[in-house]
Amino acid sequence: PTTIILATALSFSLVMSVIGNSLVICIIAKQRSMKTPTNCLILNLAVCDILTSVLLTPHFIQMIFLGGKWFGGVLGSFTCKMLEYGNSVTLFCSLLNLVAIAIDRCLAVTRPLSYKLSSQWMVKISIPVMWLISFSLPIGSLSNTQLLYYDGDVWPRCVENYDRSSVDLYLSVATVVGSFIALITLYSVISYRLWRRNIPGEIPSNQKELVIRTARKVTILMISVVVVFFVSWAPAFVVLLILVFGNAGPTFVAVLMQHPLLYGISFWLICNNSAFNPLLYFIFIESFRQGLRSVCSRCRVPRFSLQESGQELTRIRPTLDIINKEEGNIELTAYSGYNS
Repeated sequence: PTTIILATALSFSLVMSVIGNSLVICIIAKQRSMKTPTNCLILNLAVCDILTSVLLTPHFIQMIFLGGKWFGGVLGSFTCKMLEYGNSVTLFCSLLNLVAIAIDRCLAVTRPLSYKLSSQWMVKISIPVMWLISFSLPIGSLSNTQLLYYDGDVWPRCVENYDRSSVDLYLSVATVVGSFIALITLYSVISYRLWRRNIPGEIPSNQKELVIRTARKVTILMISVVVVFFVSWAPAFVVLLILVFGNAGPTFVAVLMQHPLLYGISFWLICNNSAFNPLLYFIFIESFRQGLRSVCSRCRVPRFSLQESGQELTRIRPTLDIINKEEGNIELTAYSGYNS
């Protein structure tokens, strides 16, 4: 019963992740006002979340029921290696994307004028660079991932067999720890600027209040995304540390088998991380909620004539443009028009 419940929960998380992140991608791609630099990074993160869910969830369900057992032969070895490699790529991409968003927000707050001029090309460069690094970092997993036969097994198991002296293992730990330190530092600087300083310059007080409020809202959103990410991946990071400093064995399977509670919790949390992010966007950001309402309204069967529909949209469009401008452009590029 426990395995069935866990598999059902993982399947539900997969469906919610694909639907939620697809909506985020659709909202940003379809609405011109939503195509801000920060939103482009959020779109890239949504792509990573979908890939993470699609790759990891079936693999986790297979491990729950079969304990990581795989099929042999050349095809079995190839699919085993590519699956573990793909999982690592999506993890590093998500992590680097969070760092890129933090850098983007920090520049928007601390260097608003230069940020306004350079943010577009910085994002265009950073996204392909992130993917390039993400594909490069886990290349070592292709040689470390093997099909191993344990005592009494008829079928091999797909495992990452690390040597504790492996450079790739320490590189993974350094990447995770370094990213964590960078995120704490960047968001500390952002929070200090937003909560302890006023916007300089002679601007109307009501506009100043709007800029500060929306900038704080986006900052709280992204801090929440970071916290959810590290909480969700914490058990897996603990396993990584056990591999480096512990004596449980050279594989993830060996560690997880010795910690069955960690085994189940880690799978569930990782899969839920990708499903939580869209919920956070819709909770914190009005422009995403407005975009969601717009997408949902298009799915409804119209109950009025085409002429009435056109007249209604003509009346509504100015209001939507104002909302999108305030909650899209101002909200996600706060301080962009003011000196630091």
